[in-house]
Amino acid sequence: MTVTFRLSADEEARLNALSERTGRSKSFYVRTALREYLEDLEDAYIGDEAHREFEKSGRKSRPWAEAKAELFSDDSAPGPDSLGDVIDALSGNPSHIAHQ
Repeated sequence: MTVTFRLSADEEARLNALSERTGRSKSFYVRTALREYLEDLEDAYIGDEAHREFEKSGRKSRPWAEAKAELFSDDSAPGPDSLGDVIDALSGNPSHIAHQ
């Protein structure tokens, strides 16, 4: 499929410079940017839909400190500081846990 759109002079200059510097085509960068943007946008819509479904379910959320205490009740275990740390810990990928 062919798509036509207008770039500002600045966008065109930046795209040309990047293409010349790397030896990749301008189309490569436009496709890459579009693919990444669409993935981010799709993820945002999935998150919004999940949030709406959660709200409709009537289930209640709870404070992060409470969930953290339940997941990591052993005082000797390093306590994660973020949700990303919990996900990493549960998936067996402690790459983001800096407390060890």
